[in-house]
Amino acid sequence: MVKELRKFFVWLPILWLAGMLLSCEGMDEVRSLQVGDRVPIVHLVGSDGRMFDTTSPLTRPGVIVFFHTSCPDCQQELPVLQKVYEAYKSEVAFLAVGRKQGETEITAYWQSQGFSMPYYPDTDASIYGQFASSGVPRVYIIDRRGIIVRTFDDAALPVYNTLSVALDEVLSQVGGKAG
Repeated sequence: MVKELRKFFVWLPILWLAGMLLSCEGMDEVRSLQVGDRVPIVHLVGSDGRMFDTTSPLTRPGVIVFFHTSCPDCQQELPVLQKVYEAYKSEVAFLAVGRKQGETEITAYWQSQGFSMPYYPDTDASIYGQFASSGVPRVYIIDRRGIIVRTFDDAALPVYNTLSVALDEVLSQVGGKAG
């Protein structure tokens, strides 16, 4: 009996830690914006100096991704999003928002990975909190009206082709892909 209890107490923290890493959050999802919802009011200045402001009419569709550089799922998904950014940057606005991370930390990670997509620090998670209550990565594709048309999270990370098809669909609604 004592031997079994020791095994239990050895495995309990390991299983708890594995659960935290798999979700990059450790908590059940409570709330998240869904397809058909309007994007909340957001005012962000990116690493490229551009302003993203949802109170003004959007001039093009957008991809909003929430991430944390220490999250394994984010580390897997960010290179995919970088490739999508490279292919669509002239037609689609990209917002890579670092949840609870500052500019210094994100800049170091971006440089180590060779990323060029603009990022937006969200040090207090106030922007993130308008979209969801837990979990990263979280990807939202929005149309020019500011309506969410696709969502992805860590339960099913999108590959390049999935994101490309979704963006081509959104772009076809605004006159087609120029490419």
